[in-house]
Amino acid sequence: MKFLLDRYMPLRQAHALNALASPEHSFVHLHDKFGADHPDEEWIRALANEGGWVLLSGDARTGSSPHECSAWRDSDLAIFCLSRGWSKMPAVEQHARLAVLLPKIVEKAERASPGCGYTILVNGKIEPLFSRTA
Repeated sequence: MKFLLDRYMPLRQAHALNALASPEHSFVHLHDKFGADHPDEEWIRALANEGGWVLLSGDARTGSSPHECSAWRDSDLAIFCLSRGWSKMPAVEQHARLAVLLPKIVEKAERASPGCGYTILVNGKIEPLFSRTA
């Protein structure tokens, strides 16, 4: 499974998670794959065309508007968003928690339907955010 971390996640987070999950899974940062100035619409479309990608977003607001949810559903990408509390914790703590949750995130991503979204809460729960049919 291939995960892309967006601009709201630290670049080193993608590298560290990739080292932990490789070779079974890969974690790539948006900037490594597309550069720093690539418009969202373009990289989302590129990932959808490639297939097999899951987005891990550090933006707690991702998927909060009906228009945005519709765009994600239409892309057929599964998306996991960190809830608000994640941005308040130090980077090392954030990484440690993500590393512990990694098997749970991968398992959920493997079973995810195309075009669905989840929120990863600070307590480790992964809750549905939106689905393809909603």
